[in-house]
Amino acid sequence: ELGMANQSNKKLLQVNTQAIWRLRVLLASTCVLYIMYRFVWHFYTLSIGHYAGATFTFASLAACYWLLTTNAQATYSSTGELLDGGRDLSKGLCEYYYDIVYVGVFVLLTTAFLSDWFWLAYLPVFGFAGFKLYPWVAVFFETFFARGGEQAPLAENRAMRKRRERDEKKQQPKIKYSRR
Repeated sequence: ELGMANQSNKKLLQVNTQAIWRLRVLLASTCVLYIMYRFVWHFYTLSIGHYAGATFTFASLAACYWLLTTNAQATYSSTGELLDGGRDLSKGLCEYYYDIVYVGVFVLLTTAFLSDWFWLAYLPVFGFAGFKLYPWVAVFFETFFARGGEQAPLAENRAMRKRRERDEKKQQPKIKYSRR
């Protein structure tokens, strides 16, 4: 039974190893090509913006590569038996890491050979990140930076408003009308 269950871990380890190898080759060849073409051959066209963009891109590619290799790491027992083949790199946050890698490679290749306008290809990445992070950032600012040093009230939805109005109605004194 253990042998059969371990087959999926072995297969996942093999898939992850191949994916990391392909990623390493892609990143190394792209970065070397960019540096050789842009920084060596066309060094006279460089500006501070090129250095900043390249630094940002290299840093984001390195961070994504590190995160992917960390997720792909296998776990072994003290006897050397494979316990876990690592995480599936095609699910979860790893998908976003791959997206950032592909956009970064695209930006490096297009800005090296075609036009500097391709730096704008990062804008959708920043927009999507802002879209995903906005709820947490908004709650953080509402909670900790409310006016007057008090905590900001939570946004009231329709159900909460109806409940509040019903409770307020119950607290009001009832006027009884009688006929005399």
